[in-house]
Amino acid sequence: MSELSQKEVLKLISHMTSSARGLIYEPKSYGPFRLIDSIIKLYQTLEEADVIKENGETDFDEIISELEAVKRDCLEEDCQEDCAEKLDAIINKLVVELNKEI
Repeated sequence: MSELSQKEVLKLISHMTSSARGLIYEPKSYGPFRLIDSIIKLYQTLEEADVIKENGETDFDEIISELEAVKRDCLEEDCQEDCAEKLDAIINKLVVELNKEI
């Protein structure tokens, strides 16, 4: 496993901080978009650092793919209910995955 550099962590923190700053005056729907974007960036950083294994028990690629689809949908007008349902489905998948570890 390679190490996650301080620079990579700083980049993630910078991205998330600038996203938070942008949200102050942005439309409400940008909140989920920016948070999902941060999740995807975190996943990519962890994958590049070999923290996440390609052939692990959890299909992260499927989850990330679903999150990318929701991220695109977040910017559509009147998307709240549809995005909430899709995020609920992803959360349920994550709960199942978490329960496998217990």
